[in-house]
Amino acid sequence: MTTTFLPELYENLKTEKSYWKMSQMKEGENRLRIVTKPIAGWIDWHDKKPMRYRPDAKPPKAFSADKPIKPFWTCYVWDYSREALFILEITQMSILKSLTLIAKDEDWGDFRNYDLKINKEGNGKDTRYTLTPLPPKPLLPQVQEALKKSPVRLEALYDGGDPWTDLTEEVLKAGAPVVNSLSETQAAELDSYLVQEPSAKEKIQSSLSLESVYQMKQSDFPKIIKTLKRKLEEKKHVQTAMA
Repeated sequence: MTTTFLPELYENLKTEKSYWKMSQMKEGENRLRIVTKPIAGWIDWHDKKPMRYRPDAKPPKAFSADKPIKPFWTCYVWDYSREALFILEITQMSILKSLTLIAKDEDWGDFRNYDLKINKEGNGKDTRYTLTPLPPKPLLPQVQEALKKSPVRLEALYDGGDPWTDLTEEVLKAGAPVVNSLSETQAAELDSYLVQEPSAKEKIQSSLSLESVYQMKQSDFPKIIKTLKRKLEEKKHVQTAMA
């Protein structure tokens, strides 16, 4: 069959899909940042099409006996290697368990405050993934800008919708998430004290009504650092006296 009527180089017109699977990650280190609150539920497949259900609506039976219903998380992430936003779906239980433990740890908590490193080893059924949280740091300006241009509503996936176009007024009005106010240098200095006094993070957030300590006003930063220094010095004096 002749194809001379086709435009030249038409194969090159394919656009990159903004969906990302764990199996598509490159071998070795993959660094990302979860930038919005993930959704979770159950995923089944019907005629090669994903069917997603809310956590409290698991179907009694899978469409195919060869593909059991699985729990899933869907996250909106920034991929540092491609410098772009992607919707990442996770069904690997080892990663889901690690994410759950990290989120419940008071020293980590909200995924949006730090990067994650996922290491991939092997191929096919022998593939192994390990997840490591990295020290908290402010969101890069380019990520903030990308979020303003590409907001999503992940909940649209439950209804088979398009998370980029099936947006609500609330999502459009919210725009990008709250931007961290501290510079990377200030965040690093704050981290150096919080490592020694982990319980202080929650107290600071509560006293200043913040979702994250990195969102504090620049005017509050010197006072917080001064208070942390004083508390650590008092702690050292007590420990010395008890020695």
